[in-house]
Amino acid sequence: MSTLPLFSTSPLTGFVPPTLRPYQKHAIDVLRARWSEGIRRPMLVLPTSAGKTVIFAALIRGASVPCLFAAHRKELIDQAYNKLRAQGLSHIGVMRGADDRYDPSATIQVASIQTLARRDKPKAGIIFIDECHRGASDSYREHIFDAYPDAFIIGLTATPTRLDNRPLGDLFQTMDVIVTYAELIKKEWLLEPTCFGWEPPDLSQVPMSGSDWQEGPLEHVMNESKLVGDIVDHWKRLAVLPDGTYRRTFAFATGIAHSKSIVERFRAEYFRAEHLDGETPEPIRDATLEALAAGELDIVSNCNILLEGVDIPQVKCVIHARPTQSIVLWRQSTGRMTRPWCFECDAAECRATPKHPRVAPLLLDHAGNYDRHGAPTEDIRWQLKTRHTRISGSAPEKRCPACGLYCLAGRYTCPHCGHEFDMSRASAPKSEGDGQLALKDPALVRRAFYDKMVSVARARGFKPGWPGIRFKERYGEWPDRAWSDATKVTFATDEMWTDAVERRRKEKEATDGDPAMDVGADPAGLAGPPEEPEETLSGWLEEQGIGT
Repeated sequence: MSTLPLFSTSPLTGFVPPTLRPYQKHAIDVLRARWSEGIRRPMLVLPTSAGKTVIFAALIRGASVPCLFAAHRKELIDQAYNKLRAQGLSHIGVMRGADDRYDPSATIQVASIQTLARRDKPKAGIIFIDECHRGASDSYREHIFDAYPDAFIIGLTATPTRLDNRPLGDLFQTMDVIVTYAELIKKEWLLEPTCFGWEPPDLSQVPMSGSDWQEGPLEHVMNESKLVGDIVDHWKRLAVLPDGTYRRTFAFATGIAHSKSIVERFRAEYFRAEHLDGETPEPIRDATLEALAAGELDIVSNCNILLEGVDIPQVKCVIHARPTQSIVLWRQSTGRMTRPWCFECDAAECRATPKHPRVAPLLLDHAGNYDRHGAPTEDIRWQLKTRHTRISGSAPEKRCPACGLYCLAGRYTCPHCGHEFDMSRASAPKSEGDGQLALKDPALVRRAFYDKMVSVARARGFKPGWPGIRFKERYGEWPDRAWSDATKVTFATDEMWTDAVERRRKEKEATDGDPAMDVGADPAGLAGPPEEPEETLSGWLEEQGIGT
């Protein structure tokens, strides 16, 4: 194709996109800066469900050159087309097989990489590659990077690494992390899942194929009858909602036979379940997902289908039964459930209130992937030239041996089932590098202190507000709200703690104490908490290697 003149007057300069979140506006500012620096292949990193297509649409609205959106899956093509139209863009053509939306005259083209390889290529000054971690394939190199040497090629992904976990520095010149999971969860733009896990089967005899396990032998292990039965039993116990219904669910299986076995077992328990794979006709696939969104199905099990481009916020549970060495597969599959959704209003934009609570996403990991790759919303230190690493200083976690819940390593009781951990045998939590050094991280020091105060409150019968007051005394600010909320949940489900509080209340009444002055009921801390002997507290901190 002839060289296309780009940006004689930059469409990015001075462009103010409408109704964008702050980080989405920041993404456009970053791209504007990269263009001015002479960068022609930038990559942006945003978590799954952060609204990457909205950023595409905002840029296209301000562009003065033809634009091309390239992807490798039908779901991504349809999602991009629908969201671009929702942003008021209408002159859009779709290049995908015999799609009746094909329009070669359109200034915006949404193309599958497979079709792009077989047809005359449209002109394009800006090219978007969604899920650009797939861009290392020969088809993307030949039909995007080589075919459009002068274009501004923008890659977006939540997992900037290949499926084999190698970096993408040979494809893109720069990488900018636009927003983190922690930031999105704090603003409630995404929801943090509650995660359960169980001991996975022995995979020591399963051979590797490249960088991951061979699917055939892996499926043979994972399709064992008891494992499939455990999947259903755990889901029945944990995925139920207060009204007796169940969270709508995606299950990720190792192969077609495994996925069908899961469906058969759910149906045997009279649940509404369906299976999808790469051979499922598109109309049936679309109808199945629409039925799940509408509440006409309980669960859809699949094999390598629902990894990308699936936008069904009503889904609030993921069953993971596919062991993998790839963090890409792990994160792409678990990210399907983190979008907020109000079941009461059947809407995403409803403001959370006590009558309209957000339903926490639920992850049931039967494959050991949580232990391999960490929490699906854990922020990762992504690298353009080297392999990604987990961030040192992240709060260490452990799995409850009684119920399978993943919770903070410093907890004395499980917030879900009340199981008391044997802290006498607990070693210092480990992260990358030395565990003692990790504990000296300021954030971990504060968290360790807060958890210590929780254990004191539980032992002495103080209410769940007491640890926060002690925290504020020491550090001059209130603890993270998520910590306090978790403590309240623990208190509500911990009979030993609630019994201790009741005993203390009766003791105060018997001695003419004023219950109103109980510091646990004093959120402002005006009454002043009973003191923990400073020598005891200091000794504990020193013993933990974190100082005072």
